[in-house]
Amino acid sequence: MLMAKQSLFSKSALADIAKLSSKQKCSIINTFWPHLNLSSEAYKDTSYAGFLRYLGRNLQYLHQYSSKLVVQDWDDLSAMCEHLRTHRTSKRALLLESIQRQYINTPESHVGASIDLAARLLLGLNISGIGMPIRRSNTRDSQVHWHDNQSLDEMIMAEFPTGTKQLAVSTLAIDTSFTAVTLKSVCRVNIRWTDNLVDHLKLHGRRGDRTLSIYQHKICLVNHLKGPESSILPEDLLRETLTTLSILFPVGDEDTEAFLQDQNIQFWNDYSARESGFRGLDDFKYWKHRLTQLLTLYHGPPETVIQTLLDTRNVSQFATLWVAIFGVFFLTILFGVLSTIYSVKQYNVAVKSYELAIAQACQQNSAPLVGFCD
Repeated sequence: MLMAKQSLFSKSALADIAKLSSKQKCSIINTFWPHLNLSSEAYKDTSYAGFLRYLGRNLQYLHQYSSKLVVQDWDDLSAMCEHLRTHRTSKRALLLESIQRQYINTPESHVGASIDLAARLLLGLNISGIGMPIRRSNTRDSQVHWHDNQSLDEMIMAEFPTGTKQLAVSTLAIDTSFTAVTLKSVCRVNIRWTDNLVDHLKLHGRRGDRTLSIYQHKICLVNHLKGPESSILPEDLLRETLTTLSILFPVGDEDTEAFLQDQNIQFWNDYSARESGFRGLDDFKYWKHRLTQLLTLYHGPPETVIQTLLDTRNVSQFATLWVAIFGVFFLTILFGVLSTIYSVKQYNVAVKSYELAIAQACQQNSAPLVGFCD
């Protein structure tokens, strides 16, 4: 391996990875997907920039914990990932025991933390064993606990349960207007990019202040699907996730392209929703519940006054609302102007009446009014 003995952890890991040559970057990518056998000729920096930044951030953060890990270079990490792929059906306790034999006089927690690190980077899950010495770098991401009595496959099944079909929600349509951009502009939903697949499509926050987490490493999902053997992550889960990304970020949509460019997110590749075979909510078994929540929010009434004013989904209702607003505004101004004009006239009449009364009083034969009839 080209990067075999290069250290994983440093205070500048993010910048160091960015400076690597195409061959070196391919070597890193092949650590996680050896079946790709990616070459520098086939490598596209735009496709992998986000994933490499994710690696760099993690390795830079873990520099402070490097003494609590047994994996220290890319060769160690590659071997650990391969061990996970080969022993995916082994309980974590047995997996830990077998690897521990290679590191005599090393604390079990250090080996366990290294297993979790390899699984986290390989699968895109914020995995941590119970009682591990390393704190998670992003507290907003959900923590995935890998219990000692679970195999890697069992842990994944527990985190991604398949839902049952609910006929009651089949009336919620997934049409071309249902995109991340419209959720943001119409429903005022904030988009949060996550590296944790478990948090994909998770809706946070209260009414009027919603945040939607979206898994950002589409290229990783595609690479898992390209494997010659069954992926550790279920194939249906990978295809469903890719389909949700294709629905929320349709290829060729100008607003979507502008949004992704602004967010520095690269989603364009050879997988589209049209090729997936998904037609409606009932075709989803992993993400159905969260999609239902999003569709209910999208098709439901606005949650705040601002959403009401900017909601263009119902054009006639939108037009009626703004005609009414401008009508009331115009009438308010009109009556305000008329009221001001008549107030001025009333004031002028009052002044004239006052002057007339003074003049009449001064014309009388009685003693003149001091200060008024001078």
